[in-house]
Amino acid sequence: MRVWVAGSPASRPQASRTVYVGMPGGGAGVELSNHFGNRTPRHFRADTATAMCLRFVAARERAEVAVAGPLDVDRVLALLVLQDPDLALGHRRTLTQAAEMGVHQSWGDLPAQELFQGLALLLRDRRAADPSLGAPRAIEKARALLVAALRPELAAGIRALRRSAALIDHGEIRRRAYGPRFAHYEVPIALSGPAALHVPAASEPFSDACLLWPQARARLDREKVVLLTLGARGGWLHELWYPGYSLHDAPDSWRPPGIDEDGRFLHAPLGAALLRLQAMEMGEGVWKRADWLVPGLRGFPTAAGFCTRGNQLAASTVHPDQVAQVLAAAF
Repeated sequence: MRVWVAGSPASRPQASRTVYVGMPGGGAGVELSNHFGNRTPRHFRADTATAMCLRFVAARERAEVAVAGPLDVDRVLALLVLQDPDLALGHRRTLTQAAEMGVHQSWGDLPAQELFQGLALLLRDRRAADPSLGAPRAIEKARALLVAALRPELAAGIRALRRSAALIDHGEIRRRAYGPRFAHYEVPIALSGPAALHVPAASEPFSDACLLWPQARARLDREKVVLLTLGARGGWLHELWYPGYSLHDAPDSWRPPGIDEDGRFLHAPLGAALLRLQAMEMGEGVWKRADWLVPGLRGFPTAAGFCTRGNQLAASTVHPDQVAQVLAAAF
């Protein structure tokens, strides 16, 4: 199967049947993507391009050419599935989890963590002039990562993710659930700092740059809106995060409220909750929400928080438990 990646200067191969991976289809062919308004056949729809391709090959479907959007972890794994269906179906769980770790910042078991981390590092460090030439190298890297082996180059990143999970499990970062769709994580002032404020990009490799990785929160609260509170001088920093899959057509997951297909964000109960918090507030700042989830207040998927005019988090005087109770009622 030939592969062509968007942005390649090479001519796109012609074929009697083309699969469009993680991008809108054009003309004849099968689209396997999760952007809103996609034309993915109903029986192949799933939360990631990788999961769609697994359903595609499990149905014994084939294509001569795969046309993919810009390479990320999910699209690389989707291309591997199309090129080597037998291998992929034998590693279905690992491939599905690793794809979700990338595109949706979800949790995965150790094999998926290593697969995600190895690919994320490769894609970060190697930018081919022709992405269609870089794709085969990335696919081969993914294939190699499916073989169990000692990989010391991945250890630091995996430790960073495990440290996030351990902070939650040991109660150093306090977690409380409010019903099925809302959770609160509170980071004490002793752990607050630049890493606690970091908003990781999708498919960003794990490192010490982030204290509490979204993937670690998703281990327990993937389909919840999350309030993240950080201890600060004079009060607390409060920020609301939507699920990492919110900007995609994710038919296998809960659909959070208030998001239009173009990314515009407006949820009336949340707006009312923010007004209530503003009435309780004595700090210098304003409770606000993002008008669009991209880029969000400080980056996707930050949806609301107590901020300065420049959308930097500000110290709130409202106690974390009160904030959580008010915001949880909106969901």
